[in-house]
Amino acid sequence: MSVDTQENLMELKVKLTHAFGCTHIRPDCEKSKIFARIAGTTTGDSPTLTQATVDDLKELGYSLTVTNNVTRL
Repeated sequence: MSVDTQENLMELKVKLTHAFGCTHIRPDCEKSKIFARIAGTTTGDSPTLTQATVDDLKELGYSLTVTNNVTRL
């Protein structure tokens, strides 16, 4: 059983994808999927997080970790 620290509770995992010249921020953990659902942001059928949503999450104290070797967010 793992112990969640405050830092772990405030971490969201995302993947960056590229399509048609646009970068999309895709949720990659249950918490980030919930935030995308709350924000009502999707691209097609896939949930996404807009840059404005990411900025708001950071303002609330969340950190975002990119899980697919793309370093810029």
